[in-house]
Order: sequence, then structure tokens, then C-alpha cells
Amino acid sequence: MKYLVSLALALAVAGATPVTPVTPVKHVYPQGIDVSSYQPNVNWATVKKNDIAFAYIKATEGTSYISPTFDSQYTGAAKAGLIRGGYHFAHPNVSSGAIQAKYFIAHGGQ
Repeated sequence: MKYLVSLALALAVAGATPVTPVTPVKHVYPQGIDVSSYQPNVNWATVKKNDIAFAYIKATEGTSYISPTFDSQYTGAAKAGLIRGGYHFAHPNVSSGAIQAKYFIAHGGQ
């Protein structure tokens, strides 16, 4: 702002038309939610009405857990018009990342 004021003053002294400072644009970023089997009955229409643009849905955990609600949540989010993706909750102390990634992909991971 100080620079713009100095520039406007210099232009005015030089006989040019003064510059009006520009108000910064406020960026609005898409909002999203994280859903797991702890939220078994999501009302996706209400989520969408509340300006939520995307959802990440838990599919798997470690090498032994498959979310019982993943399929219905993933489909429900899509039907409501949300961008959606699945995620894996890792346990790096149990097995390697490669093993868990294969488990995730084999059980609904996108």
C-alpha cells in the first residue's frame, strides 16, 4: 500500500492521473469433509446444500480393516454431485507402505 501511495504521489507530481489502489481479491476455496464408518448415515443432499464440494471416505486401515460403509458412502457422495475419493489409514509400524497400498487398492481404494 505504501508503494501505491508513493507511486500515486510521483505520478501526480509528474502531471499524470493518480492511481487508485486495488482492493485484494478474497479467494474462496472449495470445502470438503472426511467421512468414515463413525458417520454411517450421511445425508449427502444436506452435505451438498451446505456448500461442501468434496468428500474423502475411509476405505481401509492397516492390512486387516475394510470399512463396512465405504461403498454406500462413496456411491452416496457421487449421487449428490460431490467429488469424492477414498483413503487408507496407515499403520507404518505393522507393515510396509507398499503392502498397505496393495491392500487399499484391493479393497476399494481409488
